[in-house]
Amino acid sequence: MSTTHHSGHAVERTAGRPEAGRAYTIGAAVCALFAVFFIPVVFGPIGAVLGFVGNAKGDRAGIWAALAAILATFVGVVLGAAVAGNR
Repeated sequence: MSTTHHSGHAVERTAGRPEAGRAYTIGAAVCALFAVFFIPVVFGPIGAVLGFVGNAKGDRAGIWAALAAILATFVGVVLGAAVAGNR
């Protein structure tokens, strides 16, 4: 991890280290799973943001977790509408 001084403020650089973003990527994957079955309009966007943060912190799988969360949002909404329509 390197520290760069910009405008008098210390900025931490963690890009390029997969372990730095792994927790965010795992959180994104869990949110994507929850988005299919529980409140997709909440868990999906949270998962997408976590995945993008994980990617920005160096975990290349973060982008895939973010995309999975976005897809899970749509799947969850359609699944919810289908279940509600059968009642």
